[in-house]
Amino acid sequence: GVGWGMMITYGSYLPKTQNIVTSSLWVGAMDTSVALLAGLMVFPAVFAFNMSPSEGPTLVFSVLANIFQEMPLGNIAGALFFLLLFLAAITSTISMLEAPSA
Repeated sequence: GVGWGMMITYGSYLPKTQNIVTSSLWVGAMDTSVALLAGLMVFPAVFAFNMSPSEGPTLVFSVLANIFQEMPLGNIAGALFFLLLFLAAITSTISMLEAPSA
């Protein structure tokens, strides 16, 4: 799929001295850590706002909207969060376009 083309493109930028096994372990560990921290943030908020945990992938956006609504300066924090989320999505899309154009 598309992901394999991106991995090949990213791999072409690695220096020859880079230890791929170590890098892979770090990426896996950091990805898992961030996912666990996100779960520790989202699920308590789900139950605090009396929401159903079976809503699926859209649950995090509903919960975050409620969290930002309750925060002081939550409108600004929410706008910045979703702007940064949008920028992360756009930069990921740009990297997808690099494989076919290279």
